Amino acid sequence: MYLKGVETKFNRPDRNVDVGPSLKKMSVFRSQGRPIGKKSLTILEDEVKKIADWYILNNCNEILPYLREHREILQTRGVENLDQLHREEFPNWFYNKIYHLRQTGSLEVDEELISLANGSSTRVASYPGCVVNGVRFLCYDRDKNRKTQNSGVSVAGVENSTYYGQLEEVLVMSYLSGCSVVLFKCKWFDTNRSSGLKFEQNITSIKTSSEAFKDDKFILATQANQVFYIEDLKNKSHWKVVQEVHHRNVWDIPLVEEQAEDVEVDVMHDTSSSNFQLFVDLGPLPQISFERTGAPLQFVEIDNVAIEEEREEEMEEEEEEEEEEVEEEEEEVEYEDDEEEDEHIETDDDSEDYYSDN
Repeated sequence: MYLKGVETKFNRPDRNVDVGPSLKKMSVFRSQGRPIGKKSLTILEDEVKKIADWYILNNCNEILPYLREHREILQTRGVENLDQLHREEFPNWFYNKIYHLRQTGSLEVDEELISLANGSSTRVASYPGCVVNGVRFLCYDRDKNRKTQNSGVSVAGVENSTYYGQLEEVLVMSYLSGCSVVLFKCKWFDTNRSSGLKFEQNITSIKTSSEAFKDDKFILATQANQVFYIEDLKNKSHWKVVQEVHHRNVWDIPLVEEQAEDVEVDVMHDTSSSNFQLFVDLGPLPQISFERTGAPLQFVEIDNVAIEEEREEEMEEEEEEEEEEVEEEEEEVEYEDDEEEDEHIETDDDSEDYYSDN
């Protein structure tokens, strides 16, 4: 017997259970996860906070029109170091732009856009690990003394490139109106093929002693993919073999409704996972007829009368069997009644003999 509401091995949640889907509209505010480990509050340095805020703004699809507008303004000014100025001046310009639109009563301004324009809080929450999309990530400092490994991170880059690194810290950036963004601070390895990356027979090796992108360490938690680093027996030293894995019960299923009608979508590519049920609504199927050309036609005559006669004979046989069963039951009942009468007569005779003797 199991009590209602009591956790058992049958209803215990998965160890890497994730948070539910976010109800936020903006993509960066939907970058959520379940932080694990001891929470610590820290204040980011101004330069580090600017880097983190810029990464969040530059990876928010909903404000791409504002990013383009500010870049065009800088181009018309004919400034040098366009990328650097765009990165430094956009946050203040974006705040003033949204504030002006709010004063004029623009409908395109909502609470989330205002929260993003105001920037994140200077105090952030730091964690040693996080569960994102059903995958457990741990920081390298906590992971290095263990036999298991959960700190390897990879992220997709431009032009089909991939960047590899190790997770250093999990940060939760807080905004107004209860909005937040989960960031991964990572140490990135040098992916330059001439010095830090090798491809040999479908095997990727990375040099972990060379660090790159020291001023750009942040990614959104939902952008991270987990990888494992194995000792490279050929190159040795600080070289590691990158091992990508497909996690059990984790599936990458694209949203079909966002694809074009003429694009074929590979809904399920991997078959190594378990406990996954796929249901597909095929809708009304068209009637399909098959015709073999070149084969001689054959006609088969069916005698409907003969079929009906056979059915009638079978029904008659079933009725006769039922009647025989009923007769047998009646005979058994009559036989039992006769036996009871005989016993009654014998008892009467015995009683008469008793009284006559006395």
